[in-house]
Amino acid sequence: KLEHEEIGINMVKGTVNLPKQQMLFLSIPYSSGWKALVDGEKTPLIKANVMFMALPLEGGEHDIELYYRTPGLYLGIVISCVGFLIFAATILCHKKKK
Repeated sequence: KLEHEEIGINMVKGTVNLPKQQMLFLSIPYSSGWKALVDGEKTPLIKANVMFMALPLEGGEHDIELYYRTPGLYLGIVISCVGFLIFAATILCHKKKK
């Protein structure tokens, strides 16, 4: 069970203490945008129970950090900015021709 959790925008943190090697099941829907750190080290998330996430963990106490970034967000921002610049340049060129 994840304890001492801290939940924020696009972030979940907490600690877990396990007696032996186990999977930590998270009732958060799986998405490629989620990244996990276990004790500060990047750890792959596993799709569990069809649509949720899980983390394989060794026994002992662990600090868990989950971060979410919308897949394709930064690429979408860049494409939008380039499109706006092309649009603005087209408007300026059209005004100069008149």
